[in-house]
Amino acid sequence: MAILHVTEVEVASAENYELNVRFDDGTRRRVRLGALLEGCFAPLRDPERFAEVYVAAPGVPTWPTTVKPEGAPDEEAMELDLAPEALKEAPGEELPQRSVSAA
Repeated sequence: MAILHVTEVEVASAENYELNVRFDDGTRRRVRLGALLEGCFAPLRDPERFAEVYVAAPGVPTWPTTVKPEGAPDEEAMELDLAPEALKEAPGEELPQRSVSAA
């Protein structure tokens, strides 16, 4: 089984915790992440923080954060990321493929 990667992510609605995600298998989904934003992901309930999502290598949606692991030095921040497989299975719906217009 091939490893799944995210190739593109855009915020559909920060207030509703929705992302439009394109996977390297060609599928596109709108995912609703509100139910997943618990525990270490709770800081992402702030729409401004949620909107900071980007795709980090190797194809993983990631958010910068000031949340620190238990016992880590104060200056050591971490990033939060979600596995592409979790996004593929998250609540949401398939989106149609975007057509590329000829130039």
